[in-house]
Amino acid sequence: MVGFLGTIKFFILKKYQNWNMFIYYFALGKIKGTCFYFVGFVVILVFKFTLIGFLLQLYGLFSLFKSFFPLLFESLCSIPIIGPYFS
Repeated sequence: MVGFLGTIKFFILKKYQNWNMFIYYFALGKIKGTCFYFVGFVVILVFKFTLIGFLLQLYGLFSLFKSFFPLLFESLCSIPIIGPYFS
């Protein structure tokens, strides 16, 4: 059920389950990344500047998930085959 009905079901019918997601994306430290991501989305859709919008969205995603990168790097270092390349 992907598409419009899936979106409505996800955001409206399960609104109490999605509260943690709302708190994560609109937390005080992550509001900058969320704003940059949505501004990039608007720049792509409304103004048709795809490169600028993509760069804004990329910066927004980096700002949102920058606390996750050390964990990702540590996990990559522990993989036997590719771990020595990251160490």
